[in-house]
Parts: sequence; structure tokens; C-alpha cells
Amino acid sequence: MSQEESHGFFIDNFSLIMRNWEKFLKYPILFNIPIDFTRAFGFGGLYPLGALVMAWKTIPDMVSECGLCHGSVYFIPWGYSDYIEREFTYHCTSCGKTWRDNGEREYKKHGIFLDRVDHWRNCEHWTPSNMNFKRAIELLKQSEIDKEDSWEFWGRSKDTDTDFSNIEPIDVDHPW
Repeated sequence: MSQEESHGFFIDNFSLIMRNWEKFLKYPILFNIPIDFTRAFGFGGLYPLGALVMAWKTIPDMVSECGLCHGSVYFIPWGYSDYIEREFTYHCTSCGKTWRDNGEREYKKHGIFLDRVDHWRNCEHWTPSNMNFKRAIELLKQSEIDKEDSWEFWGRSKDTDTDFSNIEPIDVDHPW
């Protein structure tokens, strides 16, 4: 998949990701899905999807109100092309509008986001994930339809007799 296709797939599923952000805390296999297309946009390496999600959830300047629908607009600190320097994306999770900007304000937000995502990348859920991003999106969509989480979120390949419904998130003592 090209950089532009990866960015498009990510944006197309961004609302789904943010609706399910708590699952990234609950399931390390989701938290640690490596997002490799970020290397082209100034991130300098692989970042776990959960670290990106937690940066969005903990930095107030990354979310604003949509002027069209009054929904949540997220600043996404990379653009769709690695050929355009300092191009960043905004995406409304309510109406789906996406636009790009490349001003100094966006570049500063990019730096703030990087600082926070580095913190999340290095402090939690260090176990590697064997799930790819596309599969996670399929499972998140199915879990919204079924109103229950997939056994694959626990790292299992099939349903068992064990009931995991009452298990707390891994880091119950963490302040978030």
C-alpha cells in the first residue's frame, strides 16, 4: 500500500478508532499495532497505534470544534504525501470532512504531538502486537455490530469457555 493509500485508509477509519479509544487501553494487542506509514511524515520510526490514540486523547489542542457540524475535529500531524513538507491533516469525526493545512501553527502542534506520543510509546504496553492495522479495523467494525469484543483482542484465535467479560484493563492503577 502506498503512503497516500495508507493515509487514506487511516483517515477513512479514524472516527472508528476514536470511538473505540478505550479498547486501546484494555487490549495491549490493539495498543501495540505498529503504524509504519508515520515514518514518511517526520515521526522517525514506528509508533504503536495506541500511543497515537492516547496522544489525541490527552492533548487539548489536538481537538477543536467543527464549523460545519459542531463535532470534534482532530489534528492529524501528517499529510497524505511525503513530498509536501509540513502538510498536516484535520479530520472531523462527526461529518467526515477532511482538510489540510501547512502553517506554523500546525508545525508547532506537530512538535507537541511528537513529544506526547513519544511518552506514550515508551511508557505503556510494551509487548509487541502480532495484529496488523487492517485486521484491527475489521475487528473494531465487527465489535460495533456485534456489541462485543473479539477474542482476537485477547490474542486468541477462537472462542473458548473462558469468560473475560469482567476482566479489568491491564493498568487499572494508571492515572488516565
